[in-house]
Amino acid sequence: MNVVCGSNSKCENGECICNDGYKKCNGECILKNDCCTEDDCDSGESCRDHICIPDNCKINEVFDVSKNKCVCDEDSKYCAVQKQCIPKKNCCMHADCKSDYRCVTTGKLAVLCITGGNKQCKSVHSDRHESFFVKGVRYDVIVNSFLQHGSIDLDVNDINHVFEADAVEKIGDGINIYLDEVEDIGGHCKKDN
Repeated sequence: MNVVCGSNSKCENGECICNDGYKKCNGECILKNDCCTEDDCDSGESCRDHICIPDNCKINEVFDVSKNKCVCDEDSKYCAVQKQCIPKKNCCMHADCKSDYRCVTTGKLAVLCITGGNKQCKSVHSDRHESFFVKGVRYDVIVNSFLQHGSIDLDVNDINHVFEADAVEKIGDGINIYLDEVEDIGGHCKKDN
């Protein structure tokens, strides 16, 4: 019986095994240092095309493996004035608008809800922090950044959390917090008053 092995492997005793420096991954042999699953990556990283990529790129960014950093995605441009990647159609600075208009900074607005007794929902964004009072305890929420895939990085009473859409997290005895919705704000020209 002839056994035909794929690249980076050899036949031993009728079985394909990976060459030195390689490991099995879903039926193929990849470099030992490459990832096969999320378990091969650090916390906060995903395995894509056998490379561990950080999950913490901000909104409108993607990770560029060749540059080893997050860069604007193909539908966005870097706005130095706002120090962020914004959709290409959005204004970046006041000069992008007519003379009696100003550019409203591009951003995101999140609705966070806390349950535990009565449900409270409040809108938060990078410039608007909120406090919730539940069962006599104050929960201060500070938004650090909006991340790709609709998640949000924030601090609740100085403890860092990254919330995915539809994820519920316990933050106290019988008290849960979750991200209800995220919407775009700004990015347009507004007439000066």
